[in-house]
Amino acid sequence: MPRVALVFLLLVPLLYGVIYLAANWDPYGRLDQVPVAVVSQDKPATVDGKSVTAGQDFVDSLHRENTFKFIDASPERPLTDSLRPLLPDDHRARDFFRRPGQRTGN
Repeated sequence: MPRVALVFLLLVPLLYGVIYLAANWDPYGRLDQVPVAVVSQDKPATVDGKSVTAGQDFVDSLHRENTFKFIDASPERPLTDSLRPLLPDDHRARDFFRRPGQRTGN
């Protein structure tokens, strides 16, 4: 019986260490598999006679960087059920860019 207890006393910390190391070995190695919804409702503007599409250019740069698994979303192209909980029902830009402590609403 003491041998069984000794095996468990050695096995539990070993398992804990293996699980801990596996979880923290490369935390940034699989970020390209993390789904992130991108909503761009930016409209092109005309500056000095040229059309400027800053919003679309930014979204394109996100896709080129491939840091995360960016998924384009819009009212015409809704998100899948797995991503829907991550996007607020009312995703107005003024709510995202408010100052801390500032109330939302009208």
